[in-house]
Amino acid sequence: MSSPPGSGGEWTASSAHLLEGCTRCVGELRRRLAETYREAARLTARAILDEEEPRTELLEQVAQRVLAWELLLDAETVSAPVLAEELLRMPAHERMESARHSHRFQSLELCRHLAQASREEVFRDPAHATELGRLAVEITYGLERAGYPPGIAADVRALCWGALGNAYRVASDLFEAERALRCAGAFVAEGSGHPLVRADVASLLGSLRMVQTRYAEAREVLEEAVAIYRKAGGPSQEGKVLIQLGDALAENGEKDRAIEVLGRARELLKVEEPRLALFAGHALVIALNNAARSGEAWDLFLSLQDEYDAHGNDFRMRQRRRWLEARLLIARSEADRAEELLRSVRSAFGEREAAYQFAIVSLDLALLLLSQGRATEVQSLAKELIPIFSSRQVHRHALAAIALFQNAAASEQITLELVQELIHYLRRARNNPYLPYFDAT
Repeated sequence: MSSPPGSGGEWTASSAHLLEGCTRCVGELRRRLAETYREAARLTARAILDEEEPRTELLEQVAQRVLAWELLLDAETVSAPVLAEELLRMPAHERMESARHSHRFQSLELCRHLAQASREEVFRDPAHATELGRLAVEITYGLERAGYPPGIAADVRALCWGALGNAYRVASDLFEAERALRCAGAFVAEGSGHPLVRADVASLLGSLRMVQTRYAEAREVLEEAVAIYRKAGGPSQEGKVLIQLGDALAENGEKDRAIEVLGRARELLKVEEPRLALFAGHALVIALNNAARSGEAWDLFLSLQDEYDAHGNDFRMRQRRRWLEARLLIARSEADRAEELLRSVRSAFGEREAAYQFAIVSLDLALLLLSQGRATEVQSLAKELIPIFSSRQVHRHALAAIALFQNAAASEQITLELVQELIHYLRRARNNPYLPYFDAT
């Protein structure tokens, strides 16, 4: 590694090597930048306090440091996956200790890499996503010691706490999710004021508020995120949060505005995020159907068929498509085809032991059967719910709600209203083990 950044710029001779991802040399550049931080700060303070014109020496040092930091961050981006793999190969106790104290791992881009990996992993393996988030958070507390400016360190700390809170949310640990996102918000306030950091944390907080069934609060923070992305972000960032906002508005009873917002989300996402555009379209069909605009919902659903086909290998999307079609067919009084689809979707979720989806589609089927006076068949459906729920880690409030359904069916006291209430409850309770049935109805 060449000499530290100075007026001559000798360090640029090593830039190609650094950008190959050499973790040792990246760490060395980071160390030397930290060592020169105090001297640069002293010169800057002297220029300001003495009210002198900035000296050429100072301007050269500032320019060289900016270039060196730019090189460092580019090199860290390349080396971050290597460092992450090295950390994750360590035994658990050694891994966390290294994250806290080893200068080798005190990398801003490593923090960002781990936080992003946590976000990407969260639905596949929430426990692993939580571990990645915890590692990212631990490393952030050494960033100032490694020479990163405090405002930028606070920004990254906010993003990492946000990723950790997101992992806790998906893992249904809502108390830890709340704590983590409160920490994220506090570090947003301490940070550089970058609007996209604030928007990212606001969108994650909105997701938590949705799970907590605090829909008015979810709408408020999601609207803040949308406003920021509209000014400072890109169309895909705004579109993603608009899908969340549409869900919040729908749950809050604002059906017309939800339809408007989801339509805008779809338009924004069509070019860059076709998969998310399909999600927005799917949600828009549901919103239209729930608003008693079943004709528009059906027309839109038909227009989405090519997009559904493009994601035909996605099990969940395939089942959601067929499930939604069944609901639309019920609105069109095509009960036989709707029943066939509901039974098929129910069987698919049962094979995957997807307890909540199996229960809700079973209840949708129960609604259809009850509307046709087929109460005896509803009793059979109810008996089949407890085994699959008991075989999975399903919280006690949800089990109690299903037991209520089973008892009402067995005693021939089941009603359409009760089934609708149970569907409403289970949709809200899936990731919220603290939500009792009577608080959600």
